[in-house]
Amino acid sequence: MRLIPLLREKGAIPFRDFMQAALYDPDDGYYSRKHEIFGKTGDFYTSPGVHSVFGQTVARDLFKKWHLLDCPSPFILVEFGAGQGVLAKDILTAWKQIAPEIPIHYRIVETSAGLREIQRALLDPVIRATNAVVEWFSDLSEAGSFIGMVLSNELLDAFPVHVVEKTETGWQEIYVTERDGMLAECTGPLSDNRIAFYIDRFLPPLPVGRRAEVNLAALDWLQEISIFLKKGFIITIDYGEESDHLYEGRNSGTIRAFYRHQPVSELYVRIGQQDITSDVNFTAIRKYGEDIGLGTFLYGTQANYLVQAGILETIAPPQSDDPFQDETFKRNLAIKHLILPGGMGDRFKVLIQQKSG
Repeated sequence: MRLIPLLREKGAIPFRDFMQAALYDPDDGYYSRKHEIFGKTGDFYTSPGVHSVFGQTVARDLFKKWHLLDCPSPFILVEFGAGQGVLAKDILTAWKQIAPEIPIHYRIVETSAGLREIQRALLDPVIRATNAVVEWFSDLSEAGSFIGMVLSNELLDAFPVHVVEKTETGWQEIYVTERDGMLAECTGPLSDNRIAFYIDRFLPPLPVGRRAEVNLAALDWLQEISIFLKKGFIITIDYGEESDHLYEGRNSGTIRAFYRHQPVSELYVRIGQQDITSDVNFTAIRKYGEDIGLGTFLYGTQANYLVQAGILETIAPPQSDDPFQDETFKRNLAIKHLILPGGMGDRFKVLIQQKSG
């Protein structure tokens, strides 16, 4: 990894640059390495990995919103950061059953070459079975303008963030440096003048000593979408809170690492081998979206979203007495896992924004 030479050259870099390298270095970044990062053998679970009923329910909601767009054909869906492709597989499979007469063009914006390979391997048989058009892009600009939907699931939490700390003299930024061959933190002035704007507009009042994250990349992402989406909806599913509740009881902010499903407090070990993430400030995403013409259509918990989309309608009586072999039992159990309070149901939020065109 080129991180240590970079530190030796510059002396110190913003935490945001460290996180960028740790996650996205082309050779050694966490999301660039060809290793298992999802599911039982990885470092974390996602909702699509719980059961296909998640993607099936999202597909039904997409179909409803397709009608709100005056039914354009083909239906264009852009997914950012598709992981292993599980959500895409489940949506495409469900779409064939829900609306077989409506052609779907599924566009995946994926920067990781390794994940692209995994996605292609999983989706190739689905493409053959459904006749769907699936394309891959490294940037939304490659796909051009469109009317349709944008979908992301656990994307924004993986964007590199600036970390700031409230001091007696004002806000300082956290930098990463090298000391005796080890990585260490130091403070310095704000590295980007947009950070002050973000603090003033999107962070709650915080006491001295408190840390917070500034996700400028999420604002840039929304800005790019607003340029190329002529009309449609943006569905963002992720864990986070409105800013007033985001930092309650969190003196050090929300930054943390995950390794083999365990939270890790030390960020500067196993670089490139452990995930680094921060909770999404949905106040920032919602308000900035409104600033650039993206109206708030819905915001709430994943549970509320899935229930409104009809997930409870798929619950059915088990077909056998063996809960480990009965697929209906497994689906019912997955639905509980996805919507019950205290877990994914309320920890994950769904923000739907609309561009009217």
